[in-house]
Amino acid sequence: MISAIKVFFRSIGDTWFNLVGYSVCNVVVAVGAILLPFLIGLGMDAIGIHPLATIVVGILLFVIVGAPLLIGLLHVTAESLVYNERPEVTLMLRHARSDASRAWMLLGLEVLGIAIVLTVVGFYLSVNATWAVPLSMVSIVIGWIWFGTIFLAGPMMVRSEKGALTALRNGFVAFSRYPFFTTTLLIMALLVGLMSILISPLIVLITLSFLSVLLNRATVWILQKEGLIPKPEYPEDESPEL
Repeated sequence: MISAIKVFFRSIGDTWFNLVGYSVCNVVVAVGAILLPFLIGLGMDAIGIHPLATIVVGILLFVIVGAPLLIGLLHVTAESLVYNERPEVTLMLRHARSDASRAWMLLGLEVLGIAIVLTVVGFYLSVNATWAVPLSMVSIVIGWIWFGTIFLAGPMMVRSEKGALTALRNGFVAFSRYPFFTTTLLIMALLVGLMSILISPLIVLITLSFLSVLLNRATVWILQKEGLIPKPEYPEDESPEL
């Protein structure tokens, strides 16, 4: 848990150091991944289209438009942290275009998994029977594992340059080996997301970029623990701020 807290606050420092670059990238991603589906959904609702159809269209737009932008943001964030350079929108869009197919597959599988988990959990919780209690608990645990898996799948795919299934497998392995670290950061990320919903300008200005930094930092920490990438030559507590 202490390591997770260190990674969280280190990510705040990284984001602050390149605040302008991350903010510009964040605005572009937020417009494509969040505002566009939201505005189209409002338009469909205004003309009387069925709410279910509106939700489906919103999710499809989020995947089709948002997935490449989000993976591009993860790419440019990883490079910014390595080279200590300001993230550039043009580079982010280049990565988004080149990795679009992988991003669609990964985010599509993640959204499908979330829908299945929420449906199953909701079903068992709604059943007023003794036999449903253990099944609801099992489904909640499976949901926890799934959310822990997809939490790091994106940055894992960026670093491995392989497909969505490999990224999900790597995310599952990382979560299973470091469940408390991953869960702590996942809770922190959810709290940041909740705060951004309450203070909506944060989503447009910085939240997505900060979460991208957090995910990349968490992935680096795990890979260093596994010996897959070299650790810095200085102790973590004495490392210079990027």
